[in-house]
Amino acid sequence: MNILFAETLRKLREERGLSQTQLGQQVFVNHSTIARWESGERLPDAMMVLRLAGCLGVDSNTLFRLTA
Repeated sequence: MNILFAETLRKLREERGLSQTQLGQQVFVNHSTIARWESGERLPDAMMVLRLAGCLGVDSNTLFRLTA
């Protein structure tokens, strides 16, 4: 599991004042899916990473901490 992704996703979501439910609605998944991604239990596919990045206002690499 990618813990860096999970931590970064949670941090970015919280910084933007979004609940798991709100973010899930924006990317068309259930809040439990967001919870699994944030726990490191699962990773989203490439298309979903792009959706998440767009909703959070970051580059997709930022979700994996590949850029500063």
